[in-house]
Amino acid sequence: MPVKPSQLQKALQIVLSAGVAIGVIFAGCFYGRELLALLKTVNPFWLFAGLTSYAVNYLLRAIRLFFLSSKRVPLWPEGLHATCLHGFATYMLPFRSGELTLPITLKATTDLNLTLSSQILIRARLLDIQVLGLITTLSALFADVMISQMMKVVWLAMGLVMLFTPMMIHYIANFSRKSSIRWLQRLSRFGVRDQFRISEYIISLAIWIAVAGCFYFAAHAIGLPLNPIQVWLLVTLQLPLQLVPLQGFANAGNHEGGWIAGLVLLGVPASTAFEISLATHTILLAYVLVLGPAALITGRFINRRTNIKA
Repeated sequence: MPVKPSQLQKALQIVLSAGVAIGVIFAGCFYGRELLALLKTVNPFWLFAGLTSYAVNYLLRAIRLFFLSSKRVPLWPEGLHATCLHGFATYMLPFRSGELTLPITLKATTDLNLTLSSQILIRARLLDIQVLGLITTLSALFADVMISQMMKVVWLAMGLVMLFTPMMIHYIANFSRKSSIRWLQRLSRFGVRDQFRISEYIISLAIWIAVAGCFYFAAHAIGLPLNPIQVWLLVTLQLPLQLVPLQGFANAGNHEGGWIAGLVLLGVPASTAFEISLATHTILLAYVLVLGPAALITGRFINRRTNIKA
């Protein structure tokens, strides 16, 4: 059961909630004109299908959080609140600084301490890397995409590196004595102590299928008829960039870089690929903005429950 929040934790929740509200307002003002112009031309069926797929993605993330925490983070409202707030902050804030919101939020709303909450975040990210590696490897081996053999080799190598990243960390941490990689040893002891369960792999795979579905629907919403294999290429090129702490506000740069690279590889002219990347970025940003109110609503349920118990 959640513990009674301290005054510091209550203040932290207020600051986080205010930050979400300010982020929604700022993003809406900054991208509002482009967003309104685009919404007048998109196909509403595909747009809503993409939003549904995006929502399923975060429901699955809350379920994974439930299992990664050994069922100590309830799905409702704590799990959905933490995943929505984390997803919003991670997408909107630069340099991946939003990642810190997950352990802080879990500490403030559950009986998990900061160490355990951070371990959950690391394990979730390692699961994402490994599952993305599996998808990338299979796509490079079997996808019928018109790209050069050299690019297929690079694509395959990238997938294999991601697929075996947790195992490489574990191996280096246990068998290497070099002082230069002691941080990997600490990482292994901190977040890779236990093997991942089959259920965690299945949920993680379902998460990325939902994300790919969101990409597919967003592309079709603006009239870009990508097939599922082409979408997988975009997923495996663009989403690993989300793990690199170089993004700008609202994922600026990372999104465009991945989409432009993928579309150019598929034969789309660079100028057209750039326009498409901006259009899909606007749609995905609209989806992300829904997470802000969702985080605030679920946060109110947590506060109400806390007040009743107090």
